[in-house]
Amino acid sequence: KAHMTNAKPVQTPMPTGHVSGSSASFSDPTLYRSVVGALQYLTLT
Repeated sequence: KAHMTNAKPVQTPMPTGHVSGSSASFSDPTLYRSVVGALQYLTLT
């Protein structure tokens, strides 16, 4: 669903000290809502 079949486990999900300078919106809002909904479901069940 989130296209993470080849993802590798790491201690932190992103580099420490990373500063996002981009204010661009998510490229696919439907995918974003789907992933957020799935994470909420996992959290609440």
